[in-house]
This record gives sequence, C-alpha cells and structure tokens, in this order.
Amino acid sequence: MKIRNILLLLIIFIFSAYTSALGGEDVTSKSSKLIIGGRLQTQYQYVDSDPYTNRLLLRRARLTFESKLTDWASIKVQVEAGKQKFTLKDAYLNIRSKWFNTYIGQKHVPFSREALNSSKYLQMVERSRSSEFAPFRQMGVGLHGFLLNKKMEYSVGVYNGAVDNSSLSQLSNNMLNKVKIFHIDVGASKDNNKFLYAGRVDLHPFGYMKMQQSYLESLEHSLLSFGINFYSSDDSPSKGHSVGVAELKRTSAYGGDAAFKFKGFACTFELIHRNLSWWNSVDQVQDAAQNTFTLQGGYMVIPKKFELTARYEFVNFDKDKLLLGPHGQNRDKWLTFGLNYFFEDHHMKIQLNYILKNEEMSPAFTEPQNNTLLIQFAYYF
Repeated sequence: MKIRNILLLLIIFIFSAYTSALGGEDVTSKSSKLIIGGRLQTQYQYVDSDPYTNRLLLRRARLTFESKLTDWASIKVQVEAGKQKFTLKDAYLNIRSKWFNTYIGQKHVPFSREALNSSKYLQMVERSRSSEFAPFRQMGVGLHGFLLNKKMEYSVGVYNGAVDNSSLSQLSNNMLNKVKIFHIDVGASKDNNKFLYAGRVDLHPFGYMKMQQSYLESLEHSLLSFGINFYSSDDSPSKGHSVGVAELKRTSAYGGDAAFKFKGFACTFELIHRNLSWWNSVDQVQDAAQNTFTLQGGYMVIPKKFELTARYEFVNFDKDKLLLGPHGQNRDKWLTFGLNYFFEDHHMKIQLNYILKNEEMSPAFTEPQNNTLLIQFAYYF
C-alpha cells in the first residue's frame, strides 16, 4: 500500500475520533460552518478463475469537507484513496435560491439512479452493471430543484464529458476494454472542447423518496419513485478524425428507473439504452445500440438488522453483435445473492455477495470462469 493511502487512513481515523469526542461532525467558526465526514470500505475478493484471485482490497477511503459559507452558498470537497490510487471526487460550489440550487464544479451527472446512489447507501457490495453506462462525476454547471411539494424533482446540466481512452483501446477490434466510457474529469487538457448535456426528472407520488437503498426506515405508507434521464455527448477529436485510427465519435443514452419501499422490502429497477458511434481503422462510421437492465431487491428478515438480497443484471453490448464486451462477449447475464448485517444502519455494516456470471461469447472467444465472492465491511461518519 502506498504511503499516501496509509496517511489518508490515519487522517480519517483521527478525524473520526475527534468528531466523536465533540459529539458530532460539525466545526463552527465566525465565518462558516464546516462539516467533516469520512468513509472506509475494506473488501475481500475471491474470483473462481484459473488462476484464482484471492485478495484484500481497500475499496474506498474518503474524507469529505462541506462548508456553509452563507445562507445561500456552500462548498463540498471529497477526496479518496482507494484501489491504490488517490482521486479527487467532488469539488463544487452550491448556490441556493428559492426555486433551485446551482452547482458549479465537479459533481455527479444526473443520470442513472444506481450511479446517483452514494456508495454509503448501497444494498449490494458494488453497484450494478447498469450504472457503468453513466458518466458519473464530471466538471460542469448544473441545476437541481423540486416542484409540487417535492413530488417532482428535476436536474439538468452541461459538463465536459471526459472520455476514458483506456476503455476504447480495443475499439479498432470492435471491442470495449471497459464498459465505462467516461472517467472522472481531471482537467480539460485533453478535452475536445465540446460538452455533454444531461437531464433527469423524478416523480415521488407518495412523498419524497431519498436515494438510499435497503429498508431502514419506519414508514407509515409505501414510497415509490420513478425517474427518466438522458445524456448526449459529441466525443469526436478536437482536431478532427485521424485517418486510419479507431476513434469515438458520439455517445448518447436514455433510460428509466423505479424504486419501491414498504414493510421491509426495498426494490429497484433500471433500464438504459446507449448508442455509441465510432470510426473504425478503415475510416467507416460504426454504430452500436446497447441495452442494460437491472432488477434488485432485498427483505429485512430482522428489521433494521439483517437483510437478504438478490439482483439480476443484463447487458447487451450491441444488438447487431458488431461491438463486443471486454472479454469478447455479446451479452452478460449476472445473478447475485447477498446478505447484509447492519450494526448501525448504513453507518456500519457488513455485506456478503456471491455473483454468478454468465457471459454469452462471440464464436471466436472462450467464456471466462469468473464467479465472484465479495465480503465488505463499511463504516462512515
């Protein structure tokens, strides 16, 4: 483990002890109020492959700083040391008004319920495959607000749309190296000077429903939420297409999702359609229509303590079977069974997942053996 990861872990535990001694996580000065948060997720992974994978992993170690500058302005900065690297996650200014909030900086793009769910509140150890179709965090400007007594929620924004070139390293072979096309924006030095546009609308017919998975509330009635979202990004190179090089041209996606909670049950469903256009190595424009959906649910066997979970995930990499997945597959069909034990709600919990992976391969490739066991201990303050 790198020295900086160890130092960040020490800082997290020092702040945790300090804020616990204070009886909270708030530090107030004459000019502002500082809220300090932390998150630690340690994970055991076993992959039934040849050779097998057997390891311990620092999945996430984060520190979050939120400062309320005035009644109408605040900032948030979140840093992480996980998977042996240091990353800036969030860094944005929030300007509040009577009608909506304006966000300026690096923040989640409003797309995919699963992607927008904080890793603190996940029902499974890892997010679903559907979330990998989302742009996640990007530099940009966005608006967020409510209508109809918080029964309607909306978000729109304009972002850089930073492309992960490592995901496209096999594009000349009509393959994706990773399902995720975008990575966390680390600056505009390699950006193509064009923007990603995104928007989302959520309906909460029975009252506002937070994006927190698992049933840990005591609800008097059921909660139901529906969401629709889209994004579109021109990803063509700023200097134009290079002849004889496989390059991404455009990415767009739209989808819908739903969440339900009542009497110990907590369920989610998400469906996303993504279109990718790219130039292949002989300068022809290719198009891939991709689809993914996830059905996930859990039931509290012991209220607020012990939950049984299950999830089905489907990914179709191209309806015409031209673009293949990272292993040369046409489709993924994953089935996950899990259990959660909550020591103190989502603040401290242990999770176990076993993932049965079924990949439908293109004839030129052999299906990998990669069923996976994940065990994770999670703590946050």
